[in-house]
Order: sequence, then structure tokens, then C-alpha cells
Amino acid sequence: MNLRFEQFDILRGFFFIPMFIFHLFSIFDLTKRTNLTDIPFIHSLGLVRNLYIILAGFSVYLSYKAYLNKDSTKKSIKNFYYLRFKRSIIVGVHALIISIVSHYLYPQYGIKFGILHFIALSTLLITPLVQMNNIIITLIALYISTIWNFPKINIFLDTITGASAHFSMADWFPLKKNMKLIILGLLLAQIFMKYITVYKAKDNYPEQELKWMGENSLELYTSHIVIIMIVYSLLHKKLIK
Repeated sequence: MNLRFEQFDILRGFFFIPMFIFHLFSIFDLTKRTNLTDIPFIHSLGLVRNLYIILAGFSVYLSYKAYLNKDSTKKSIKNFYYLRFKRSIIVGVHALIISIVSHYLYPQYGIKFGILHFIALSTLLITPLVQMNNIIITLIALYISTIWNFPKINIFLDTITGASAHFSMADWFPLKKNMKLIILGLLLAQIFMKYITVYKAKDNYPEQELKWMGENSLELYTSHIVIIMIVYSLLHKKLIK
């Protein structure tokens, strides 16, 4: 049984539009040392990244439900964890590409733990909660995530957990600040999934375009960040000659 909720692909594709606009301004700020993202409207566009994180938590639950509905005799909790690990590796590779490019083009503000780094790690961390599928336990986890303070350990771990800021970074999504968002997404899925039906995108524009964008959101995210950084960096170097 193929369990595909294409309305979430459409939603993910729709979220990409304001995020793309926000990054046009935020990377311009990074390049020219301006403050355009302090403009309330531009700043509000950047909040869509929080919605992406919530949707990521929702999507992990969707992937678990889709896995349970597969016509396969090899289903097991261990196999589901392995599938989630493979997905995190893919997201992590994209995160690494962004880190390499940002450190090369903007050495002082390279992205060490951005949104993709966070999603790669956090989706693994919530996988046991997904498998337990217990609203009470998820609520407890959500509460803990709002009050938990990570201890300062070292530069590497502090950058991941958010225990302490050691660098100036163009983008930073530590566990301390964002773990509650992905758990919230999981909680919403556990509560409302039973009311959501499978949806197939209509063949009209722009629904199919948004669906395609949603299905390829990881590739679109990585490519648009890299392209904007390269273009702005080249233009900046050309103008200052």
C-alpha cells in the first residue's frame, strides 16, 4: 500500500518561496554587511524555516506510517531505524556541502550547524519517540526540550547543543533552541494524523509545480543557498576591484 500525502509536498514547496526570498536578503547582508533582514517583513519571511522544522517532525511520523503500510515481510524497528539513518546521512551530506561552500566564501561566518545539520541529527533523535507513538511520552519530551539546559563541554558539542556560542555563523540551529519545534511537529502528527486523508495533487499548475518543489526540497535548499552565495561573492569581488 502506497501511503503518500501529497498535500505535505505541496506545503513544503510553498514554504520554499518565502525562504528563498529571505535568503536573497540574508546572504546579501552577509556579503555587504548590511541589515536588510532587520526589516520586519523580511525578518518574518525567515520564520518559515521554523515551519520547515515542524514539518520535518511531522514527516518523520508520516514515514513511519508509510513504512508500517508497506507490503513487506522484512519490517522491523531495526530496519526502520536503518532507513531513518540513511536519510539522515543524505541530509548530512547536503549540510556538509553548504558548510564547505560557506566556509570557503565567508570564512568568518561559515555555517557549522545550520538547519540541515539540525534536521539530520534531530530526526534521528526523535525516531524512538516516533516508534513508541505515545502522545503522553511525546508531551513529556516536548516539555523537557523547553526547560533543558545543555552543559558546556567543548567547542564542537556546544555548537551542536547551543550550550555556548563560540563562533560568528551565518546560520545556526542548535538543539537547545530548535528541538522543541521538531518534537512539536511529531506531536501534531500523532494528534491529527487520524483526521488526514491521502491526497493526490491535481494535474493543474501551480499545484504540480509546488508538489515537485516539495518532493525536491532538500536539493532545492542546498542548490539555492550555494548558488546565491557564489553569485553574491563573485559580484562583490568584481565590484570592489
